[in-house]
Amino acid sequence: MDATILPGLPPYGPTPELFPPGWGHGAHEGTVVCFRANTSPDRIVNFEPGPGSLTNVFPWIVPDSMLVLSKGAAYLVAGAAGEPILTLAPVVSGVTLLDQPRLIIFEEAWTRFLAFLPNGRMWRTRRLSWDGFNDVAISGDTLVGLADDPTDRSGRPKPFLVDLRTGKSSGGSYTGPDTTDGQLLAPDVAS
Repeated sequence: MDATILPGLPPYGPTPELFPPGWGHGAHEGTVVCFRANTSPDRIVNFEPGPGSLTNVFPWIVPDSMLVLSKGAAYLVAGAAGEPILTLAPVVSGVTLLDQPRLIIFEEAWTRFLAFLPNGRMWRTRRLSWDGFNDVAISGDTLVGLADDPTDRSGRPKPFLVDLRTGKSSGGSYTGPDTTDGQLLAPDVAS
């Protein structure tokens, strides 16, 4: 499957599908993507935009699937026919794609991380930042970086670590209540 972001809604031809179904009642333009497959006709989908700025199409970690970012909203598109099936996250402010281990990590709403593995497992960290991250990098099986901290008079961001296998974290700038650290959102599909 191949995907191309179009410059807008096509002026002729069939009306593009809306995803999620019914958003904007067909009267709004989001991110318009054309999916091409050898075995079926082109499929044009108008994806609802999020509140951010990231817009792109990536291969997903599972074959014959794509990740669509529409101004920060993340959608999963599956199968050779390019069928949108799931909203993954409503506000994505950053994306990291890893080959080893095969993993996609979203920076979610400038405050936490959400990860997806090929076996269907997903995890989410607790809130790590008040409003953003800097110097995010991968070191072995660990995601490292600095979390913005507007509550610190010095203005210095706070370091954090996230175990890529589990989502468990330490550090960061946000110290308020949050019980989601390493929250397993979906178990291994193959288990």
